[in-house]
Amino acid sequence: MHYRLKVVEVIVFVVIGIVLAWTGGFEHWAGREMQKAAPVARRDLPTSAKRVLRATKERLPVYGHTSTWLARKSASVIYFGGVGLFVLALRRKPPASLWQAVLITLAAGVGMSALIEIVEYPEELDDVLFDLACGAAGGLASGVIAWGWSALHAPKRS
Repeated sequence: MHYRLKVVEVIVFVVIGIVLAWTGGFEHWAGREMQKAAPVARRDLPTSAKRVLRATKERLPVYGHTSTWLARKSASVIYFGGVGLFVLALRRKPPASLWQAVLITLAAGVGMSALIEIVEYPEELDDVLFDLACGAAGGLASGVIAWGWSALHAPKRS
């Protein structure tokens, strides 16, 4: 029964992610909140940091308001990491190594990102690749975090 509950939780989490990606509700809300904070950031950031941020923005597939785009990509990394953690939790056997944990969460993050890209089709290729990279970043981070957490909470051997 416990395993079935986990499967239902994963399905709900995946559906919520797809709906949020499709509707754009979260990204628009978070983007507006970031825009409200932008004047303070513009005032407090050093000129050199502003130059780096402008140059970085020109090299990324930013579309629409920068704050909305940044909110979406940040949320993507966190969401895809969450997918990776769910996949680890569904496994009956814990990963034997850091590399195995990272491989599992990386595949889950990129796989979920690819699924959302299918739902959002068509998009520009550079945006699709960046979104897949967000899936990889979330998967990588969640694998490292999960492995570190399990190492800290593993039963002590005598």
